[in-house]
Amino acid sequence: EEWARGRVRSSQKAGLVLPWIMTAGSCGITSAYLAGYGLFRHPGKVIDDPSLLMLSPFVIVSVALLAWVLRATWLAAVSGASLLELSTIPGVIGGELTGVIHLPRQLRDGQSIRLILTCTVISWRHSGGKSYCSPYTSWADDREIAASEIVQRGNVVPMHFTIPATSDATTDHQNDDGSDWHAVKWVLEALGEPGKFWRGE
Repeated sequence: EEWARGRVRSSQKAGLVLPWIMTAGSCGITSAYLAGYGLFRHPGKVIDDPSLLMLSPFVIVSVALLAWVLRATWLAAVSGASLLELSTIPGVIGGELTGVIHLPRQLRDGQSIRLILTCTVISWRHSGGKSYCSPYTSWADDREIAASEIVQRGNVVPMHFTIPATSDATTDHQNDDGSDWHAVKWVLEALGEPGKFWRGE
């Protein structure tokens, strides 16, 4: 609906809800195991009983998830709410996608913005009573907008992509065959360069 109106606010904060739920679940399960084996009070038990090392994968995964989601949250907080304003509403398969991104803060000298437009197909297949999800990228393109061009426009990033005629149009739920279905999602990502210090989605 936002794309149809031509004004799209960055959605990366909303996208953090599921990762935080997964991280909380993983850390909760790992903590329950560690507490159950008494490793919080007596971590030296691992030396006496090496079989407790079987918990290592749970700890590693939980720590990695926590580090990733904390970094993503920090990046969303410092990036602020960017706004994509479309000239072509919403975008034309076999045509153009143009507009500008209004940045929430001034870029420093020498910083540029990399734009990545991706079309992702999310397909669900049902077989033997089980469901299988297999998302894949059907098309993607990217370009870098120089800092000088951004500054000249008053902290506004110009955006222009040509969409192939063979691309898939956006759909939430389209039946393929019986209970099988697929969805198509278009995402525009903006990354601050160098170092991906800023992000908008």
